[in-house]
Amino acid sequence: MLTGLTQPTSGQIKLGTLTPTDIAYRQQIGVVFQYGVLDDNLTVHQNLKLRAAMYPNVDKAWLDRLENDLGLTPLLNQRYGTLSGGQRRRVDISRAMIHRPKILILDEPSTGLDIQTRTVIWQVIHQLRKELQMTVILTTHYLEEAEAADFVYVIDHGEVIAADSVSHLKHEYAQVEMTLISDQPETLLANLQQDGYQPNRRKKR
Repeated sequence: MLTGLTQPTSGQIKLGTLTPTDIAYRQQIGVVFQYGVLDDNLTVHQNLKLRAAMYPNVDKAWLDRLENDLGLTPLLNQRYGTLSGGQRRRVDISRAMIHRPKILILDEPSTGLDIQTRTVIWQVIHQLRKELQMTVILTTHYLEEAEAADFVYVIDHGEVIAADSVSHLKHEYAQVEMTLISDQPETLLANLQQDGYQPNRRKKR
């Protein structure tokens, strides 16, 4: 719905006075879909050049920087269809950032990627987010990826079951709890109380 591919059944989507049906709206968003949408038979360079031609006044120096920051320089002459999942995702992010969008929509961008690739991708995204004052809308199953979010919606079967800042959600739902089981609960309790703990004691049956 945010990208204009599906119409909402109720409510409105607006970016200022713009809606997803406006060309100016679509020129201000970048989208990284869960699955690649580039041409498998074209090289990385050809794919990015083709997408850059769809926008007015794309700065070549900016495209060069994206390719460098995301480690694409060695892959430019390689066909997109021969790339690994992590390499494809880096190309997809470069494609979405070509026109310096005000809003970047990421649909599970790191699913199935190794930790090193995930780290590189997020370092670049966080840097560009600050530099461009860009809003990032992220869907993810990795809770650690939501740590840097300003606001989080938790959705279960299409229903919003929680909506708040990360710190408030942690306080409400993720308080740290430790359960200790011992054959000598009284001794354990005495030792813990000496250290200032007030545990919720459960005796072993």
